[in-house]
Amino acid sequence: MDNNVIALEKILGSLRQVSFYKNGHKCSDFIDTSRFSATKYILSCWSHYGQYNENRLVLMHEGNTDDIELNGYTISSTVKDIHFFLTSRDVNEHDFTFSIQASDGEVYEQTFHIENNELLPHIVYAIILLTSVKDKNKTSIFWTMLIQGTIPYVSLGQKLDYVNELRMIAKSIIEEYPFTKQFFQDGLKEIVSKLKSELSSLEILKKRFNLMPFCSF
Repeated sequence: MDNNVIALEKILGSLRQVSFYKNGHKCSDFIDTSRFSATKYILSCWSHYGQYNENRLVLMHEGNTDDIELNGYTISSTVKDIHFFLTSRDVNEHDFTFSIQASDGEVYEQTFHIENNELLPHIVYAIILLTSVKDKNKTSIFWTMLIQGTIPYVSLGQKLDYVNELRMIAKSIIEEYPFTKQFFQDGLKEIVSKLKSELSSLEILKKRFNLMPFCSF
């Protein structure tokens, strides 16, 4: 079977995924696959309360498949992808894993989770985020915040610190990569909404406790 090629279409403030077959008919040359694209190879298919495929994506950047070097980081051009088909909820989820060499020479793998089928755009967003944050633990925290809208179980002050730091990082990234705007905008909107709700609940609790009569036991 022909290899599935995934390419990117740059639109206002975002990236859109386009798929076709390597040796198949492509209607036009409107999509440039040389700037950034990926060839997907399916290694295995499994079924367990649904189905998942284990894939390998070979990234092509600027016309070649060399490892990607950005901000002192080296990222392997071969990406591991576990693609889940959750038939009970009719959704696609991906766990994609990079092999990374950090600027200090540390070599490690890091996995990112998404709950949609826009795989290649999120691979790009993840590469930009991890090479901008330059801390694998914070990268993991910020990615979860952006994708799931959840903030770590830490004190309210620490949550505010995380949100403010992420906003500053997002602002810097958007200035350099305008196509990330919608990704960060949508993620931060959800996070800020939940944080406001938590702050509001805290204020209600404070008022209730302040109004409680003094009790002695």
